[in-house]
Amino acid sequence: MEEEVSLISSRVQRLQPSATLEVADQVMALKAKGVEVIDLGVGEPDFITPRSICQAAEEAMEKGFTKYSPVAGFMPLREAAAEFLRSYFGLPYEPSHVMISSGAKQAVFNALTVCLNPGDEVILISPYWVTYPQQVEFLGGIVRVVRTREEEEYRFTAEQLEEKINSRTKVIILNSPSNPTGVVYDRTALEVLASVMMDHPRLLVISDDIYCQLLYDNRKPVHMGEISPEIFSRIITIGGMSKSYAMTGWRIGYAAGPREIISAMISVQSQVTSGANSIAQMASLFALKNGEKEVRRMKEEFEVRRNFGYALLKEIPGIRCIKPGGAFYFFPKCSEFFGMEWRRSRKKILSSLDLCEYLLHEAGVAVISGDPFGGPDHIRISYAADRKVLKEGLGRIKEALAQLK
Repeated sequence: MEEEVSLISSRVQRLQPSATLEVADQVMALKAKGVEVIDLGVGEPDFITPRSICQAAEEAMEKGFTKYSPVAGFMPLREAAAEFLRSYFGLPYEPSHVMISSGAKQAVFNALTVCLNPGDEVILISPYWVTYPQQVEFLGGIVRVVRTREEEEYRFTAEQLEEKINSRTKVIILNSPSNPTGVVYDRTALEVLASVMMDHPRLLVISDDIYCQLLYDNRKPVHMGEISPEIFSRIITIGGMSKSYAMTGWRIGYAAGPREIISAMISVQSQVTSGANSIAQMASLFALKNGEKEVRRMKEEFEVRRNFGYALLKEIPGIRCIKPGGAFYFFPKCSEFFGMEWRRSRKKILSSLDLCEYLLHEAGVAVISGDPFGGPDHIRISYAADRKVLKEGLGRIKEALAQLK
């Protein structure tokens, strides 16, 4: 009897679907059945893209920007992205250091594709974005995790980094503000990483700054490249339009870095997707040049929601959470509820995955398990939702958790 051969490659069989998108699909399916669900899981602003940006897209179509774009992106948009990084962070990027991609996720994948050989190791600082380990392992890389603690506000030390570095270590991925914790790495934290990198000249940093404009409590933006010009040539900066400009569906991201690496990333993209959407690029160009007022308006509302939601979270017995400094997520610790009984189903809550299932079906609230983020004792709650929705959702969560025995 012939051995059955799978039609699916082994690397794809190992790939896990995005946990956040999976929950979004579940919510859509429930809503399609008429079930009322409050979605506090999605990592997406609830704001509609500002009208002025939409008008820029309409004008672009009328002017004929409906054809293929250059693989690296339209030069005016590359110039605008470089100018933003110069003015916001003080980084000396030029347009030739920048490429445009179909979202920041593609930019991260392009960067890892270019930098990694099979067996190369990548350091992630937990909790981390769910996509990082999946992309690394898909490309044949090996994930090494620096585990941080909520009690220390998820800060890492030089000793922790050094413990994970060896001759195969190639990349460290940094995400600030962080998805899922909302932690913002300050100058001191970045100086720690910079000092470690000075001792390891082979190391690269992928700095994922997709939430960089969503900083609260009057925090000032800070970037490793500005702190340590000596290692600026070993940093790949990732940005995009999705979070700060409420342009998630437009799918425009960018990467900035050394010309050699950016050139290689452009070559990869030329064989995978080609240039990003031409109309969305022109809308993004307008947003980068004229959207500061809109970004400020949305950021101020996110900060109000952060304060509002955090006060409600603190009223829930058994929940512990640090106050996020940026992005739009809470990452509360919920392990106190593990071992309790979901009475209606006669199941025990043994993990954050179980707790998320319980909250979805008993409270009608969608949140995300911390497991795929490297924080198995936690759940992720998005406050990118209207305050009324946030109040109702957190109220339901409080009531549902009180019913566990």
